[in-house]
Amino acid sequence: MKSKKRNITVVTGTRADYGILRPVIEAISAQKKLNLQLLVTGQHMLRKFGYTCSEVEADGWPIVGKVKLQTNNDDLQAHAIGMGRAISQYSKIYFENDSDIVVVLGDRLEQFAATSAAIASGKIIAHIHGGDRATGISDDSFRHAMTKLSHIHFAASDESAERIEKLGEDKFRIYRTGSPAIDGIKKNICKNNKTLSEYVPFDLKEKYFIILVHPSGGSDSKEQEQMSEILDVCSRKSVHKLVLYPNCDPGHSGIITAIKAIESKDDFTVVRHLPRSIYLGLLAKSSGLIGNSSGGIVEASCINVDVLDVGNRQAGRQRSSRVIHSDFGRDNIARAVNKLLKLSEPGGNREVSGIYGKGESGRKIASILAKVKLDDELRLKTIVY
Repeated sequence: MKSKKRNITVVTGTRADYGILRPVIEAISAQKKLNLQLLVTGQHMLRKFGYTCSEVEADGWPIVGKVKLQTNNDDLQAHAIGMGRAISQYSKIYFENDSDIVVVLGDRLEQFAATSAAIASGKIIAHIHGGDRATGISDDSFRHAMTKLSHIHFAASDESAERIEKLGEDKFRIYRTGSPAIDGIKKNICKNNKTLSEYVPFDLKEKYFIILVHPSGGSDSKEQEQMSEILDVCSRKSVHKLVLYPNCDPGHSGIITAIKAIESKDDFTVVRHLPRSIYLGLLAKSSGLIGNSSGGIVEASCINVDVLDVGNRQAGRQRSSRVIHSDFGRDNIARAVNKLLKLSEPGGNREVSGIYGKGESGRKIASILAKVKLDDELRLKTIVY
């Protein structure tokens, strides 16, 4: 009798996590013992942020459910209500599609909700990027809670694997796979200047920064003030600035307000969303990334790009020497931007980071998902000390 394929439900909630999950999705799809199912939710469903669900649909993956969690209301209550609504819908999708394993990533609200629905529905949970440290808004709280709910852990670094074990997880559950964010990253970079130029109005031979700032737990006014500090300092530099919209976390309205105040300036280009290959292509040609995105910590360092990490959103996250840090405050940021400009000059490049693996994460994860025993030893958890 032919054995049944395992139904692997992968949850994607943002343009960023979709790019990270793409190698995992491709590897699962190619695995003969696995049946890929995609659950699309979160920021993907918001037209305010480019309705990137259409990008996932265009790629042709089998989508078994679409769930709108966030709304256009930029406040914590709306997010909390949306999470409760989404948990119910996620659970229904798991049962309707006979999910064997639910794959979640990182620490975001929609991923935490998907994890909560899976554990309550008796599903096996596989968590990617557990054990990391990053202050964010409630990132560490969500991530570590997801670790304790999950049955299989795909750690992105040695330090992360050690933290998962210190959380009281069995060693047999922990796999050091590296981060799928860097799988095939150089192959996926768009290197065609004509194609890249379709997305930006400036000459790619010019010096330019990419600015990407996400909310970090402040009020709308605080987020606006901090974003304005970055934009004001950068406006004084004779380089072009490519500014990307933030994610949809609470406080995003303040960041967008600050962006709108400068979008008419000649040396600023504002973009709501870029396909991953285009973003990576523009990033690779840039003089650096400024902001607080995890992409600056993980991906940028792997493609020879220097990064200025501002504020505490990524506090505690493992990083290479290619990443410099600055607190908020115009003087602090100005000094750090000057340093970033010097690093981008000829001879300023440094060693490429290998902290997050060698780019084989997707294949490793799919192989483990196909082989791991779905027995009571895996399902039943207890703290090990």
